[in-house]
Amino acid sequence: MSWPAAISFVAMLLAGCLVNADALSGGNAVGGACKRHAQCDPGLVCSEERCALPATCLALAQARPEAVNGTYELAPDATGVTPRFSAFCEQNLDGGGWMQISANMLGESREQHVTVDSAKGEDGGLMVTVYANAEGCGEDASFHMTLLSPGVPWTEVRFRQVFSGRAQCYGILGIRRYVYSGKMNVVPFDLQVDRIWSQSRMAVGGGSFDGLIETCDSSKHFWNQSEPLPSSIEVSLRRIDLSIPSGIGTGVSCNSFAPGNTSPTWWRYDKIFVR
Repeated sequence: MSWPAAISFVAMLLAGCLVNADALSGGNAVGGACKRHAQCDPGLVCSEERCALPATCLALAQARPEAVNGTYELAPDATGVTPRFSAFCEQNLDGGGWMQISANMLGESREQHVTVDSAKGEDGGLMVTVYANAEGCGEDASFHMTLLSPGVPWTEVRFRQVFSGRAQCYGILGIRRYVYSGKMNVVPFDLQVDRIWSQSRMAVGGGSFDGLIETCDSSKHFWNQSEPLPSSIEVSLRRIDLSIPSGIGTGVSCNSFAPGNTSPTWWRYDKIFVR
């Protein structure tokens, strides 16, 4: 290219006549111009030709399939009513888009005759342990339900639940039994539809879970075993109504019990993710 041509080319760039689509002014940062998701910084999406924070981990996974596991800033409400927040996104499992639940994402909790301990789990997310403090044969059942904050958008929740001790009657995995004061707003677990990610000792004799989520027949269910090792299952549940709070809960009755966190009958939620 001759010097006059080169000078003319530079002048056209400065005048804005030629603009590289991947180098739009401010195209990488939040609020910068964009035409494609890839023109934005990692962790951002292109929305209405502007780089923006994703609403959810799932929105990020769908827009940026190359996104890796990590903590991202999310903005679930474009109007600003729900403040932006940071969350860990699991982008490898089952297509990605899973947001890890932390303590600050919890909303209302309803409980009776239980002691509740919350801590950070081995994966860095929330771990909630609930101890049954009453025998509960009848109206004095021990139950606990926790709802997620209305500002956390999701249609599916995945979690692991661990069971210890003995309970003649129980309601688990979305069943409302004993949770008298409200609904969890999730579809009760269906063995033919919902996914089991992992399980251990979820049947008499240590076999696989048979899908029995509500029963008082202790001869058939897992939560009445004499072995000291707890049972556990990791499942996904579906949300029913996106306009009202939703969560997870469990209730037991005619169970072994003791005061506070010394009770031999307890259950625990951890590895909690939504998308």
